[in-house]
Amino acid sequence: MNASAELALHEVSKEYLSANGTVQALRDVSLSIVRGEFVAIIGASGCGKTTLLRLLAGLIAPTRGEVKVREHSLWHSGKRDTGAAEMIGMVFQDANLFPWYTVEENIYLPLMLQGATRQQCLEKARELCHLVGLAGFERSHTAELSGGMRQRVAIARALCLKPSILLMDEPFGSLDAMTRERMNLELQTMIATINATVVLVTHSITEAVFLADRVVALSPRPGEIRAIQPIEFPRERKLEVQADPRFNLAVQALRQALCVEGEK
Repeated sequence: MNASAELALHEVSKEYLSANGTVQALRDVSLSIVRGEFVAIIGASGCGKTTLLRLLAGLIAPTRGEVKVREHSLWHSGKRDTGAAEMIGMVFQDANLFPWYTVEENIYLPLMLQGATRQQCLEKARELCHLVGLAGFERSHTAELSGGMRQRVAIARALCLKPSILLMDEPFGSLDAMTRERMNLELQTMIATINATVVLVTHSITEAVFLADRVVALSPRPGEIRAIQPIEFPRERKLEVQADPRFNLAVQALRQALCVEGEK
């Protein structure tokens, strides 16, 4: 395990009990992620991508192995280390917003729950609205927003407590192609501004190669690391990078590693 890692898994396995017995979601996964790195996780449906992300977030405990945040174990005798977990923000595929709240109220909710004053909450929400491109929509209700705008709110809420690590579970999977491209471009700017370490789960090989410093390919269940593909291009990237032959070589290498004919 890399001693300088921001996030690390060491021989992590996860099993679930089902009506038909034990289901092994992940098996012996070891991975170190350094400060400021952007890592994408890809693999077929059901291979354990979301399970891996939930393990990194401390939402579930490993059956075997160890998960660490800055050399602090996330779990001690079955209890989560809240100090380590507070370094992490998470964005889900479904924005999970409260429709009866305004944009700013959805964003500052975590801060309010920690006892911050209303003025502190408003200042933070407005700062984050500017960061994610929602300035002017602070008092709008989420039902009035497009899918891309709702995901911006979800990202802003995840950043409200200033996490050093951002975990994202297919946040743009339900968006149309053009909105998804725009969000990929904007996400890079957001990440550069806050200097966060990012782990992104995606079904899209092209999206993974476009955004990440490294792409981790998981095998079908039980998920094991099948390949780790470094991406040569510096961030922030423009869409034109996808025409570079090296980009296509990386996509093809990952497709071959996953043994799939086409990208989902």
